[in-house]
Amino acid sequence: MAGINLKYNRRLDALVLKPGKRDVVSYRLATWLSTSDVPELLHLWREDADAGVFYYGVAGLSRLDVFTKRPLSLVQYRTMLESLHAVMDLCVREGLPQGNVCFDASCVYVDERGAMRFAFVPFECVDGVGSALDLLLHLSGRGVRMVLPQDESARRAVADFARSRSVLPAADLGAFLAERFGLSSCAPAAPVSGLVGGSGSLGYTGGTGSTGATGVAKKSMTFNPVAMMAGAPLRQDVARGVAAEVAGTVESGPLANVAETSLLGGGGAVREDGVSAGAEPVASSKPVVVLVREADGATYMLPDAPVVLGRSQTCDVTIAGNGALSRRHAQLDPVALTLTDLDSANGTFVDGARLAPQACVPLAVGATFTLADEGFHIAARWP
Repeated sequence: MAGINLKYNRRLDALVLKPGKRDVVSYRLATWLSTSDVPELLHLWREDADAGVFYYGVAGLSRLDVFTKRPLSLVQYRTMLESLHAVMDLCVREGLPQGNVCFDASCVYVDERGAMRFAFVPFECVDGVGSALDLLLHLSGRGVRMVLPQDESARRAVADFARSRSVLPAADLGAFLAERFGLSSCAPAAPVSGLVGGSGSLGYTGGTGSTGATGVAKKSMTFNPVAMMAGAPLRQDVARGVAAEVAGTVESGPLANVAETSLLGGGGAVREDGVSAGAEPVASSKPVVVLVREADGATYMLPDAPVVLGRSQTCDVTIAGNGALSRRHAQLDPVALTLTDLDSANGTFVDGARLAPQACVPLAVGATFTLADEGFHIAARWP
């Protein structure tokens, strides 16, 4: 990469940064990066303080330009955009130079959920690591494909927005994401430990607020439990940022909470109306739509966007251990409460009837359906 010497080392499974003769290392930044746990940034360390070589851990992550060669779900795509704004907002809040962030797709890394991690170069002056606008253009380019054809409209909307900009302020990107995807990215976010003036070694100042796993402030849930329990199609927002909330409990897919590790309760009974036994609604709580696998009680918390179900690891909800399911079997929309067959080999069944390929049918909370020979039902749970 032009400007800095940043290369991947397979033996260490890390990016290696070697300062050049003209590079001036900021040891204040280097110390903070090595001692802080900022979710938007790759962790930095040094094996020998005298060697002048820095390392960024990338174990368990994929390089972005490789990851985007495979089709993306809408949830993954939204998470990528949200994490791009998160790192830009981090720089604004803490007074960090955005030019020190490596936005080049060859050195940005991403997890299976789509959350991106960036290398922050601890130099006094950095040149040649790309820009946030360049990365947004990459994410919205024709080379990026979506799992579902109808989700291409989201990519095209991002492309139109990116091409209309000559510069990309964090506030403008946040406003666009809030309007187009319903992400409350412009809300003030909490300061990162060690950067806030008076408490850290760098003396940068920032705002306060509530943030999610990607560092972006979350919007509160809105839900209509009366319409939901009646089986009426929902048109309101359903639990913004659920995918970020379940990060770290994933076992069989990007949105899966299996019974052994679920934060939703290990195998708790669910009533026929889809409500968890003993979990009665209260005035201040809001229900969350979940998918329950009947074979083992695995519970999948659903976001407010269509999710793809199947046995492929690229699905939003990966159903492991059943070869009868197609790689991308069906799409479930937890907002409109609809189910669509994705040309599955062994069929999608509702009330015993097989859906035609690409056919979409309405569901209700408490409804059951079958993917091949695997049974599922929709439930509502209160926090």
